[in-house]
Amino acid sequence: MDKKEALKIVQESGSDLVNLSDKFKKDKDVVLEAIKQDAWSLLYADEKLKADKEVVLASVKQNGSNIQLAHDKLKADKEVVLAAVKQDGRAIDYANEKLKADKEVVLAAVKQDGQAIDYANEKLKADKEVVLAAVKQKGNVLEYADDNLKKDKEIVLIAVKSDGGTLEYADDSLKKDKEIVLAAIEQDSSALRYADEKFKADKKIVLEAVKKDASLDYADNNLKADKEVVLAAVKQSGFNLEYADKKLKADKEVVLEAIKNEAYAYKHADESLKKDKEIVLIAVKEQGRNLEYADDILKKDKDVVLLAVKTYGSALQYADEKLKADKEVVLAAVKNDWAAYKYADLKLQDDTDIRFILVRDEGYINENKKQSIILQLKTFFDDLIENNKDRFAKENTFKVRPGIGYDKFYLDWVDGMYDMSLQGLIHHYMWEKKLYHSFLNEDEIKNCAIVIENNPEYIYGPDDDPSQTMLDEIQFQTIVFVGKKLIDLGFDVKDTFKEYIK
Repeated sequence: MDKKEALKIVQESGSDLVNLSDKFKKDKDVVLEAIKQDAWSLLYADEKLKADKEVVLASVKQNGSNIQLAHDKLKADKEVVLAAVKQDGRAIDYANEKLKADKEVVLAAVKQDGQAIDYANEKLKADKEVVLAAVKQKGNVLEYADDNLKKDKEIVLIAVKSDGGTLEYADDSLKKDKEIVLAAIEQDSSALRYADEKFKADKKIVLEAVKKDASLDYADNNLKADKEVVLAAVKQSGFNLEYADKKLKADKEVVLEAIKNEAYAYKHADESLKKDKEIVLIAVKEQGRNLEYADDILKKDKDVVLLAVKTYGSALQYADEKLKADKEVVLAAVKNDWAAYKYADLKLQDDTDIRFILVRDEGYINENKKQSIILQLKTFFDDLIENNKDRFAKENTFKVRPGIGYDKFYLDWVDGMYDMSLQGLIHHYMWEKKLYHSFLNEDEIKNCAIVIENNPEYIYGPDDDPSQTMLDEIQFQTIVFVGKKLIDLGFDVKDTFKEYIK
């Protein structure tokens, strides 16, 4: 290959410099051309060129963080470092310590990215001009400023107007400053949590904060018992009911507003309202799962339970045992969600009318297919492990030759490449036993066949989300079975399967 060919290669893809010979990695023209196409190509250049100012400048002007690849002498070169931090402020992290103390360099860095102040010399974190520039760019970097500047109202006001939560880092004296606190809450209502206690007890301020989405949890206890404040809070987020005073958790108006905003807020209602049929009916109508929080007496109430299972079939699990044996209730539940059948009384699980609904439901059909496939895989692997367990122990390997696919797999290979892995064996078994054919469509089967033929070391992944979800579950449950089987037989594979067996 000559230089002309090398130049053409890197012009098309700078990163292809990595594949060229050392001769071209030392050639400045080739490297500069590669960097022009891909700044990160500096990584593959010869070390001498990483010390070449022109080359490094070309790279950092495109991507400042590439200064990390440069020779140390250039990390101490102000021109190079300035070029880098103007492109990426955080590149100052890789600069020489002297330049981290250079005000011109640090100012350029924080103006590009306020976060850069974190890497600056401590003296400059106490420099008002630098800190002002940093918080103007990103308010929350007040965290890195010198403590004296956290007392500076001008700086803190700019910071909280950019990011209200920055109030957390302000000096306590400014957490008592109304102008600062109001500015912080205006930008981010949750900043109330960092304000001085006197503001958490200020009804006007708290009302404004909860209306903007601040949690009632931050308010003073007296205001958690103030109905006006609590109503405003639950209208914004029903979950604020959790923090309300006990008396207001028993207030129908408050609880209804909370449920209207967020159905699940009902679980925080007072027990008295969990016995109130009117409230419970509203709660389960909004979300059937709320039946879980209702009083046991109302879990026996057919009107309540019917309404719950019509909105969330699996709410059947919270119903009284007698209603789990009530055909009308169970039918309503499985019509909403086929999976609810498993909570029904055993006698009703085989009821003709209920089975008729189930066998027509795609979800139930797919679940049965999935469980059938998993059962076949478990049977196959159970026999495979039993027939090879003595050899596993003797040879200290989990290699198997089951006559499937390319006939060489390792049962303990579950990470990394799929070649010869457990996933690979599952994939080939499902293909040869036509298990894929039971849930993939015609086009997916054709694509799977292409993978089997052209890339046997890979596994198939459908484009269709439901098919991929089913395949993921089949793979996962089968891997868990294999791992537990090996562990139960005394093999030390807990670390190998730790991502699957919790």
